Amino acid sequence: MKKLLVCFLLGCMTLSLCAFSEGDDAGTIVSSLNLGSNVKNINKKDDKAPEIVAKIDELNLLEVEREVENEDGEKEKVAVYQIQYPMGSDFDVMEYVEASDDESEVTLTSFGKVDLETKGVYEITVIATDEAMNASSLKLEVNVITKEEYDEKKNELEQARIQRERAEAQKKAQEAREAQRAQLSQMAASGDLYALTQSMVGMGGDCFYIANLFLQSAYGISASDRDRTPISASQARPGDIIFYQNGGLGTTHWAIYLGGTTALQGNYNGTTIIGSVYLNGASDPIFYHTYH
Repeated sequence: MKKLLVCFLLGCMTLSLCAFSEGDDAGTIVSSLNLGSNVKNINKKDDKAPEIVAKIDELNLLEVEREVENEDGEKEKVAVYQIQYPMGSDFDVMEYVEASDDESEVTLTSFGKVDLETKGVYEITVIATDEAMNASSLKLEVNVITKEEYDEKKNELEQARIQRERAEAQKKAQEAREAQRAQLSQMAASGDLYALTQSMVGMGGDCFYIANLFLQSAYGISASDRDRTPISASQARPGDIIFYQNGGLGTTHWAIYLGGTTALQGNYNGTTIIGSVYLNGASDPIFYHTYH
Protein backbone atom coordinates (compact mmCIF):
# COMPACT_ATOMS: atom_id res chain seq x y z
CA MET A 1 0.00 0.00 0.00
CA LYS A 2 2.87 2.34 0.89
CA LYS A 3 4.54 1.73 -2.48
CA LEU A 4 1.24 2.37 -4.35
CA LEU A 5 0.77 5.63 -2.46
CA VAL A 6 4.26 6.86 -3.30
CA CYS A 7 3.92 5.81 -6.95
CA PHE A 8 0.61 7.67 -7.17
CA LEU A 9 2.06 10.79 -5.56
CA LEU A 10 5.17 10.83 -7.70
CA GLY A 11 3.00 10.26 -10.75
CA CYS A 12 0.90 13.24 -9.77
CA MET A 13 4.08 15.24 -9.36
CA THR A 14 5.16 14.43 -12.91
CA LEU A 15 1.77 15.39 -14.34
CA SER A 16 1.65 18.61 -12.38
CA LEU A 17 5.15 19.63 -13.39
CA CYS A 18 4.34 18.99 -17.03
CA ALA A 19 1.26 21.20 -16.67
CA PHE A 20 3.26 24.43 -16.09
CA SER A 21 2.23 27.17 -18.48
CA GLU A 22 4.82 28.87 -20.66
CA GLY A 23 4.26 32.06 -18.70
CA ASP A 24 5.63 30.63 -15.46
CA ASP A 25 8.92 32.14 -14.35
CA ALA A 26 11.19 29.09 -14.00
CA GLY A 27 13.72 31.11 -12.08
CA THR A 28 11.35 31.72 -9.21
CA ILE A 29 9.42 28.44 -9.07
CA VAL A 30 10.68 25.25 -7.52
CA SER A 31 7.39 23.58 -8.54
CA SER A 32 3.73 24.39 -8.16
CA LEU A 33 2.78 20.86 -7.16
CA ASN A 34 0.46 20.49 -4.19
CA LEU A 35 -0.01 17.06 -2.68
CA GLY A 36 -2.17 18.31 0.16
CA SER A 37 -2.34 16.44 3.45
CA ASN A 38 -1.21 13.16 1.87
CA VAL A 39 2.40 14.25 2.39
CA LYS A 40 1.98 13.70 6.13
CA ASN A 41 1.71 9.98 5.44
CA ILE A 42 5.08 9.80 3.72
CA ASN A 43 7.29 9.80 6.74
CA LYS A 44 10.02 7.50 7.98
CA LYS A 45 8.12 4.91 10.00
CA ASP A 46 10.62 2.05 9.74
CA ASP A 47 14.19 1.29 8.79
CA LYS A 48 13.26 0.77 5.14
CA ALA A 49 12.63 4.43 4.39
CA PRO A 50 15.60 6.66 3.48
CA GLU A 51 17.00 9.05 6.05
CA ILE A 52 16.52 12.70 5.07
CA VAL A 53 17.95 15.58 7.13
CA ALA A 54 18.51 19.32 6.83
CA LYS A 55 22.10 20.50 6.56
CA ILE A 56 22.26 23.10 9.31
CA ASP A 57 25.01 25.62 8.59
CA GLU A 58 24.12 28.11 11.37
CA LEU A 59 24.05 30.95 8.85
CA ASN A 60 21.69 30.21 5.97
CA LEU A 61 19.68 27.34 7.44
CA LEU A 62 18.27 27.74 10.93
CA GLU A 63 15.97 25.79 13.21
CA VAL A 64 13.02 27.94 14.31
CA GLU A 65 9.95 27.23 16.45
CA ARG A 66 6.39 27.24 15.13
CA GLU A 67 3.14 26.80 17.03
CA VAL A 68 0.88 24.23 15.33
CA GLU A 69 -2.31 22.41 16.14
CA ASN A 70 -1.96 18.65 16.68
CA GLU A 71 -4.47 15.92 15.88
CA ASP A 72 -6.27 16.54 19.20
CA GLY A 73 -6.73 20.21 18.39
CA GLU A 74 -4.16 21.26 20.96
CA LYS A 75 -1.44 23.79 20.17
CA GLU A 76 2.16 22.68 20.47
CA LYS A 77 5.54 24.00 19.40
CA VAL A 78 7.48 22.20 16.69
CA ALA A 79 10.89 22.79 15.13
CA VAL A 80 10.93 24.00 11.54
CA TYR A 81 13.98 24.40 9.33
CA GLN A 82 14.12 27.85 7.74
CA ILE A 83 16.42 28.92 4.92
CA GLN A 84 17.40 32.60 4.86
CA TYR A 85 17.70 33.73 1.23
CA PRO A 86 18.36 37.08 -0.47
CA MET A 87 15.98 38.26 -3.18
CA GLY A 88 17.02 37.74 -6.77
CA SER A 89 19.58 34.98 -6.12
CA ASP A 90 19.61 31.56 -7.75
CA PHE A 91 18.04 29.00 -5.46
CA ASP A 92 18.41 25.23 -5.18
CA VAL A 93 16.73 23.61 -2.19
CA MET A 94 18.82 20.45 -2.69
CA GLU A 95 21.84 22.33 -1.32
CA TYR A 96 20.17 22.31 2.09
CA VAL A 97 19.19 18.66 2.44
CA GLU A 98 20.90 15.30 2.31
CA ALA A 99 19.49 11.80 2.22
CA SER A 100 20.94 8.32 2.57
CA ASP A 101 19.84 4.73 2.42
CA ASP A 102 21.79 1.62 3.37
CA GLU A 103 20.47 -0.51 0.52
CA SER A 104 19.91 1.62 -2.57
CA GLU A 105 20.28 5.01 -4.21
CA VAL A 106 17.97 7.81 -3.13
CA THR A 107 16.05 10.17 -5.39
CA LEU A 108 15.20 13.62 -4.05
CA THR A 109 12.14 15.47 -5.34
CA SER A 110 10.93 18.87 -4.17
CA PHE A 111 7.66 20.73 -4.49
CA GLY A 112 6.41 24.11 -3.41
CA LYS A 113 6.55 27.61 -4.86
CA VAL A 114 9.19 30.22 -4.00
CA ASP A 115 9.10 33.69 -5.52
CA LEU A 116 12.62 35.02 -5.22
CA GLU A 117 11.49 38.49 -6.30
CA THR A 118 8.98 38.92 -3.48
CA LYS A 119 9.65 39.04 0.24
CA GLY A 120 7.90 36.37 2.25
CA VAL A 121 8.11 32.95 3.88
CA TYR A 122 7.48 30.03 1.53
CA GLU A 123 7.15 26.32 2.27
CA ILE A 124 8.89 23.53 0.37
CA THR A 125 8.67 19.80 0.93
CA VAL A 126 11.47 17.47 -0.17
CA ILE A 127 10.73 13.75 -0.61
CA ALA A 128 13.51 11.14 -0.52
CA THR A 129 12.58 7.93 -2.33
CA ASP A 130 14.63 4.73 -2.59
CA GLU A 131 14.54 2.19 -5.42
CA ALA A 132 11.89 0.14 -3.58
CA MET A 133 9.70 3.30 -3.40
CA ASN A 134 10.04 3.71 0.36
CA ALA A 135 9.89 7.42 1.09
CA SER A 136 10.58 10.06 3.74
CA SER A 137 9.73 13.75 3.64
CA LEU A 138 11.16 16.93 5.08
CA LYS A 139 9.48 20.32 5.16
CA LEU A 140 11.51 23.52 4.90
CA GLU A 141 10.68 27.20 4.99
CA VAL A 142 12.36 29.71 2.69
CA ASN A 143 12.49 33.22 4.13
CA VAL A 144 13.06 35.52 1.15
CA ILE A 145 14.44 38.87 2.32
CA THR A 146 16.32 41.80 0.80
CA LYS A 147 20.06 41.64 0.28
CA GLU A 148 20.54 44.25 3.00
CA GLU A 149 18.42 42.28 5.48
CA TYR A 150 20.23 39.09 4.52
CA ASP A 151 23.67 40.63 5.11
CA GLU A 152 22.52 42.09 8.46
CA LYS A 153 20.99 38.79 9.58
CA LYS A 154 24.05 36.87 8.42
CA ASN A 155 26.30 39.20 10.43
CA GLU A 156 24.11 38.74 13.53
CA LEU A 157 24.21 34.98 13.14
CA GLU A 158 27.96 35.04 12.59
CA GLN A 159 28.48 37.06 15.77
CA ALA A 160 26.19 34.68 17.67
CA ARG A 161 28.18 31.73 16.35
CA ILE A 162 31.47 33.34 17.43
CA GLN A 163 30.09 34.02 20.93
CA ARG A 164 28.75 30.48 21.17
CA GLU A 165 32.08 28.98 20.12
CA ARG A 166 33.91 31.25 22.56
CA ALA A 167 31.59 30.16 25.38
CA GLU A 168 32.07 26.51 24.44
CA ALA A 169 35.85 26.97 24.34
CA GLN A 170 35.80 28.66 27.76
CA LYS A 171 33.67 25.84 29.14
CA LYS A 172 36.06 23.20 27.80
CA ALA A 173 39.04 25.13 29.16
CA GLN A 174 37.38 25.33 32.56
CA GLU A 175 36.62 21.62 32.51
CA ALA A 176 40.23 20.90 31.53
CA ARG A 177 41.51 23.08 34.38
CA GLU A 178 39.24 21.33 36.87
CA ALA A 179 40.38 17.93 35.67
CA GLN A 180 43.98 19.09 35.87
CA ARG A 181 43.46 20.42 39.40
CA ALA A 182 41.79 17.17 40.49
CA GLN A 183 44.69 15.13 39.14
CA LEU A 184 47.27 17.33 40.86
CA SER A 185 45.31 17.32 44.11
CA GLN A 186 45.27 13.54 44.06
CA MET A 187 49.02 13.57 43.59
CA ALA A 188 49.46 16.09 46.41
CA ALA A 189 47.32 13.94 48.70
CA SER A 190 50.04 11.30 48.60
CA GLY A 191 52.30 13.78 50.35
CA ASP A 192 54.87 13.88 47.55
CA LEU A 193 55.06 17.60 46.81
CA TYR A 194 58.26 17.07 44.83
CA ALA A 195 56.36 14.88 42.36
CA LEU A 196 53.60 17.48 42.25
CA THR A 197 56.08 20.22 41.41
CA GLN A 198 57.80 18.12 38.75
CA SER A 199 54.47 17.31 37.12
CA MET A 200 53.77 21.02 36.64
CA VAL A 201 56.95 21.67 34.66
CA GLY A 202 56.08 22.60 31.08
CA MET A 203 52.48 23.64 31.83
CA GLY A 204 50.97 26.61 30.04
CA GLY A 205 49.10 29.40 31.73
CA ASP A 206 50.09 32.69 33.28
CA CYS A 207 52.21 32.92 36.42
CA PHE A 208 49.31 33.71 38.78
CA TYR A 209 47.29 30.76 37.48
CA ILE A 210 50.26 28.39 37.99
CA ALA A 211 50.87 29.72 41.51
CA ASN A 212 47.20 29.27 42.40
CA LEU A 213 47.10 25.82 40.81
CA PHE A 214 50.00 24.68 42.98
CA LEU A 215 48.53 26.13 46.19
CA GLN A 216 45.05 24.75 45.52
CA SER A 217 46.40 21.32 44.63
CA ALA A 218 48.87 21.09 47.49
CA TYR A 219 47.03 22.86 50.30
CA GLY A 220 43.52 23.69 49.13
CA ILE A 221 44.20 27.43 49.37
CA SER A 222 44.74 30.26 46.90
CA ALA A 223 47.23 33.06 46.52
CA SER A 224 44.82 35.36 48.34
CA ASP A 225 45.31 33.17 51.45
CA ARG A 226 48.61 34.81 52.28
CA ASP A 227 49.94 37.11 54.91
CA ARG A 228 49.94 40.69 53.65
CA THR A 229 53.20 41.49 55.49
CA PRO A 230 56.38 40.75 53.51
CA ILE A 231 58.98 38.48 55.09
CA SER A 232 62.68 37.99 54.43
CA ALA A 233 64.09 35.17 52.34
CA SER A 234 65.43 33.51 55.49
CA GLN A 235 61.91 33.41 56.96
CA ALA A 236 60.34 31.91 53.85
CA ARG A 237 59.36 28.24 53.80
CA PRO A 238 58.43 25.96 50.88
CA GLY A 239 54.91 26.72 49.64
CA ASP A 240 55.15 30.43 50.36
CA ILE A 241 54.43 32.84 47.55
CA ILE A 242 56.89 35.20 45.87
CA PHE A 243 55.99 38.48 44.21
CA TYR A 244 58.13 40.51 41.77
CA GLN A 245 57.32 44.13 40.99
CA ASN A 246 59.05 43.53 37.66
CA GLY A 247 59.28 39.98 36.42
CA GLY A 248 61.90 40.91 33.85
CA LEU A 249 59.47 41.89 31.09
CA GLY A 250 58.12 45.08 32.60
CA THR A 251 55.19 43.33 34.29
CA THR A 252 54.52 41.94 37.73
CA HIS A 253 55.20 38.25 38.36
CA TRP A 254 54.25 35.54 40.87
CA ALA A 255 56.07 32.33 41.84
CA ILE A 256 56.06 29.60 44.49
CA TYR A 257 59.02 29.25 46.83
CA LEU A 258 60.34 25.67 46.91
CA GLY A 259 63.21 26.10 49.38
CA GLY A 260 66.86 27.14 49.10
CA THR A 261 67.10 29.37 46.05
CA THR A 262 64.59 27.51 43.88
CA ALA A 263 61.06 28.44 42.87
CA LEU A 264 58.26 27.26 40.62
CA GLN A 265 58.13 29.92 37.93
CA GLY A 266 54.95 29.87 35.85
CA ASN A 267 54.96 31.39 32.37
CA TYR A 268 58.71 31.94 32.45
CA ASN A 269 59.50 32.56 28.77
CA GLY A 270 56.15 30.97 27.95
CA THR A 271 56.28 27.84 30.08
CA THR A 272 56.51 26.62 33.67
CA ILE A 273 59.94 25.79 35.05
CA ILE A 274 61.71 25.04 38.32
CA GLY A 275 64.32 27.78 38.43
CA SER A 276 66.08 30.27 40.59
CA VAL A 277 64.29 32.59 42.96
CA TYR A 278 66.43 35.37 41.53
CA LEU A 279 65.55 36.12 37.92
CA ASN A 280 67.76 38.00 35.48
CA GLY A 281 66.31 41.42 34.74
CA ALA A 282 63.67 41.11 37.44
CA SER A 283 63.21 43.09 40.62
CA ASP A 284 64.11 41.58 43.98
CA PRO A 285 61.70 38.86 45.14
CA ILE A 286 59.21 39.72 47.89
CA PHE A 287 58.17 36.76 50.06
CA TYR A 288 54.80 36.25 51.74
CA HIS A 289 53.74 33.44 54.06
CA THR A 290 50.82 31.33 52.86
CA TYR A 291 48.55 29.79 55.46
CA HIS A 292 49.22 26.10 54.97
